[in-house]
Formats: sequence, C-alpha cells, structure tokens
Amino acid sequence: IDRDELFVCVSLNERDAINYYLKKNNTQVQLKQEIVGRLGIRQDPSDPASSPPSLGFDVNMLGRLKEQGILKFEDENELFKSFVGSGKSTVVSTKDCIWTIYNELSSHVDLDAAVEQQLLVTWYPVHNPQQSSTLKAIWANWQSMMDLSFVQPVRLLREYFGPRIAFMFAWHGAYCKTLIALVVVASVQVVLVWTSRNIFGSDLLHSSQVLGFSLVTVVW
Repeated sequence: IDRDELFVCVSLNERDAINYYLKKNNTQVQLKQEIVGRLGIRQDPSDPASSPPSLGFDVNMLGRLKEQGILKFEDENELFKSFVGSGKSTVVSTKDCIWTIYNELSSHVDLDAAVEQQLLVTWYPVHNPQQSSTLKAIWANWQSMMDLSFVQPVRLLREYFGPRIAFMFAWHGAYCKTLIALVVVASVQVVLVWTSRNIFGSDLLHSSQVLGFSLVTVVW
C-alpha cells in the first residue's frame, strides 16, 4: 500500500474448496425448507420456532438423493440453504467462511505472534458488501428508531455475525421492549411528584418516590 507492505485478501468462494473444507471440518449445513418435506420430515414451515434441520456435508449424498428422486440435480445448492458471497451462491454463510479461513491459517501460522514480531501489520475479517447492505436496509436505518416493537433480524444476524452476537441483539431487543412499561410508570410518577410539590405544596411523594419506584421495578 505504501511501498513497504503487501495487502493480502483470502476468500473462500470456489466450489471444490468449499466442499473440501465442509467435509474436512464435518460442518453441519442447514437444509432448504422445501427439501424437508421431500425427506419425509414432518415439520410445520409456518411455525416461527421451526427451523430446517442440519446435516453433515457429504458430496456422495447428493448422488444418492438424486437417484431417489429427491433432488433434480447433483447440486449442493438445491439441497442446502444458499448464501450469496462474492457474487456466487454457496452453502456456507459469512461466519462459516471466516471461521474456516481462520482455522486453516491458524493451523499453519500464529497470526497474533506474527503481528508481535512485525511480520504482519494486522489481520481482520472484512464485511460482505451484499449482506451488510441488506442488514443496513432492513435494520440499520433511521426509520427503525420509531419502531417500538424492537424486532431484531435474528436469523440474518446469526448467519452473518454468529449465534453469540445474534443472541446479544435479540436480548437487547426484548429488554428494550419490556422497558416501555417502566417508561409509562416513570412518566406518571414524575407528573404526580410535580403536581404534589408545585400545586399542593407537599414533598411527601418526592421523599418516597425512590421506594415506590423500587417496588415497581421489583414487580416488573
């Protein structure tokens, strides 16, 4: 970049490479919703708590499923849920690609030690432009500030950031929703305290408001 450094980008988007690492790591890949019924799995697709099961990746399984008439082609994208990576449709999510690349690199070189020894300036995963644009459009926009449902796109967050980050946002969404009830109670309390002090000249409510709101918080 500045004539004394090389910028190296590592990606995982070739089909053979993806299949190799899926098999090597025994990665569990999620089935497509329409395939679930063909396999005889009784699962209500309309149930919000329902999610298609995952299977260990095996290329040989594609041929056997085609022979049984479950698949039309020996294509993993027909069987498993697909994700859009670098302009290609793959069966691995962004987080799985990053996890695979990181583990493969770490098996050969200690990245943090390389930074300490100044062999590397730094290393970091980069965002997927298409998926980050999708998240920005449906989630990170100013219109969402007025959405008091606090619904989070948990599925997309899990596929992009991983389950830990997705759970954190899901929890914050549920927590903010429950705070709305406290906002109403707090607003009523402020009005009552102001009325008691400025109209009736009494500080009774003002002196006991901490105890009262503490009891409300306990019940909440």
